[in-house]
Amino acid sequence: MGCIQLINSYSDPRLGLLLLLPVVIIVGYYAARNLADSDQRSTLFGIIFGAFAMFPASNIAFTVGFTVAERVLYLPSIGYCLLLAIAYKYLSKIYKSLEIVSLVIMAMAVSHCFARSKEWTNELSLYSSGLEVCPNNAKIHYNLGKVLNDLGNEAEAERNYWNAIQYEENYEIFKKVIFSLHPTYDQALNNLGNLLERNGRRDQAEQLLKRALQAKPHFAGAWMNLGISQMNSEKFDEAEASFDRSLRLRPNSADCHFNLGNLYQRTNRLHKAMNAWRNATRIDPTHTKSWINLLVVLDELDDCQSAISLSDSVLTHLPHEPTILFQLGSCFGQLGHYEMAEQLLREAISISPENSLYHTNLGVLYERWHRYSDAEVSYRRAALLESSDQKTISTATENLQALTQKRDFRKNSTRHH
Repeated sequence: MGCIQLINSYSDPRLGLLLLLPVVIIVGYYAARNLADSDQRSTLFGIIFGAFAMFPASNIAFTVGFTVAERVLYLPSIGYCLLLAIAYKYLSKIYKSLEIVSLVIMAMAVSHCFARSKEWTNELSLYSSGLEVCPNNAKIHYNLGKVLNDLGNEAEAERNYWNAIQYEENYEIFKKVIFSLHPTYDQALNNLGNLLERNGRRDQAEQLLKRALQAKPHFAGAWMNLGISQMNSEKFDEAEASFDRSLRLRPNSADCHFNLGNLYQRTNRLHKAMNAWRNATRIDPTHTKSWINLLVVLDELDDCQSAISLSDSVLTHLPHEPTILFQLGSCFGQLGHYEMAEQLLREAISISPENSLYHTNLGVLYERWHRYSDAEVSYRRAALLESSDQKTISTATENLQALTQKRDFRKNSTRHH
């Protein structure tokens, strides 16, 4: 992966070291013949164990996909340490100061071990340390980009994704110009495309996702992400084709069915949209967004009876999702099932007490139920809540004013009578 350059030429000095290895093994074997029998066996075991354990990770007979991985050195180091111990046993008889030198080396090794363990504290420090050692490794740039993206540092995440896949003429890192490391790195292309899509750079995102699919045509996730980008660019026919391709490759993707439903909704094919969301919930009964969209559309179509028929199923899998509780509560209220509606709306408020919309709708329910004092309390609570949704606060205030006028009118009518 670019961390250690491959040997591609006979003039590479590392080739001499590679050829020297079997010579060292042979010399060591013959030197070991002068040792005690038990030490001969231990030496032979150390040589064989170290060599054979290292062979699968050497990239000579098998292509490996990792960088410089400590985990592949654990087993070979057993043979190495055994050989070192045997050498120390005999050399310490010749060199009296070897014990002090060995203690110094051991102290340095332990110190380095502690320092390296600290770099494994979290993914960010791990991949950052890897970048210092292997600045031209595409996989490290990709992994660091993922971690930074998860931490919300999108600018740095984008920079690392670009480093993994694209030539940057004027960009310097560690005083080196970063060249194209892995231009067909499909995962990096996909993640970078998603990042740019979220930031509204849709044309660039679409091109990157298409590059990912050129590198890996059967990448179902990239087909879905391409469909999302095309849908947001209002290329609805192309988006539908991309979603269909993704579902052919991965038919049990709840996310893809959900996004296809969103496409149908945006193109006013509501029944197809609801079928797509139902497919998503059959595959993943906890797919919250699909349930919410399905219930909202049923409410908009004045088909609250169908929404209520789904209540047992959705509440079994998502009993504490406030948006679903709110939506079902509203539907129960519209059909006159006031007790059930109140229970659901109050439960939604207990989970999300600062949502002014929930308080407003509970006030509407109480007003329909002729519980005007309770309605007034809910409206006042909604109006007082701080919210970015000014429309909701305005609705609560208007409802409160209308309820107050209605109450005053009823009082005046009673006195006149």
